[in-house]
Amino acid sequence: MLKQHRDVFRSLTIILTIGLASYATEKIAGDSFADPLLLALIIGIALRSMINFNQNTIDFFKVAPKYLIPVGIIFYALINLNFVKYSKHDPLLILITFGVVTVYFLSIIVSGKLLNQKKEISYLVATSSGICGASAIAVTSHAMDAESDDVSVSLIAVTFVGLLALFVALPFVGTIMGLDNEVYAIFAGTTMQYTGFVKAAMDYIPPLVEKVDALYAAKLALSVKALRYLALIVAIPVFGSVRKNKLYTFSILFIFIIGGVLGSYFYGHHRIFYDEMLSPTIKPIYMFLWATAMAAIGLNADARKILSDHGLKALLMATIGFSCASVFFLIMINFIR
Repeated sequence: MLKQHRDVFRSLTIILTIGLASYATEKIAGDSFADPLLLALIIGIALRSMINFNQNTIDFFKVAPKYLIPVGIIFYALINLNFVKYSKHDPLLILITFGVVTVYFLSIIVSGKLLNQKKEISYLVATSSGICGASAIAVTSHAMDAESDDVSVSLIAVTFVGLLALFVALPFVGTIMGLDNEVYAIFAGTTMQYTGFVKAAMDYIPPLVEKVDALYAAKLALSVKALRYLALIVAIPVFGSVRKNKLYTFSILFIFIIGGVLGSYFYGHHRIFYDEMLSPTIKPIYMFLWATAMAAIGLNADARKILSDHGLKALLMATIGFSCASVFFLIMINFIR
């Protein structure tokens, strides 16, 4: 019994240290690419490949995300699922945004089916690409009760494609198509996989026609990205149904929606409290909880699976998803203009 307690304490210390280090790295570096959830996952995978943990320790790594992620979900929704902000968006912008998300979902799921990919990976790649990278995977992986290897394969594939999109595809398309900085902001907000990548896209914007103020364009891109969080209300029950436990899945959806309603209430009726107290306090909590959960997932993953057949297929699916979403966006924008 004493040995088991020591193993649990050791496991908890490891994942908390990785989670804290990952979150601190983002804060110290101030880098849009240093997503703490992704960093924690990668560190966890690296440690697991170098160290042989005993079974008690591994068992705790499996259990930890089941407790850490649900707590993080309600905090995440408090800040990100803002119905008041959604109601103020241009209906046409909402239509375009959710059109892009729908194309992301359909193209990735269909390509996954054609490639005989595991449906869990297909759903995770679709959610991560279409909504919000690691955060979306944290929510839907819990609803699906996904395996650590599936989470790792999906997130790394989406991240790799996102980096290519950020440094190559977006600047190239923006320049060749002659987009102005307002359209480019919407393009980044609707297609980029991580919020940090959206920020980076606007920080390193190519020389385009400046239709709007640069600061406004950056805020526009982030507000469009925030719209995509709403799609989790659909993704949780639809993709979570793979688990076949409807009560479990809808309890996660209920937690998510309740968090969003509470956050929206404070935003609409107690704005100073929301801006100065709630938001600055809540975000570090859920980021740390989820970074710790991702560390546990990485520590329970097999690094070889990332370069496996499933990993290569996930990479192709993420590429197809981004390509289809980008083409759809450009067609819609040209049609509207």
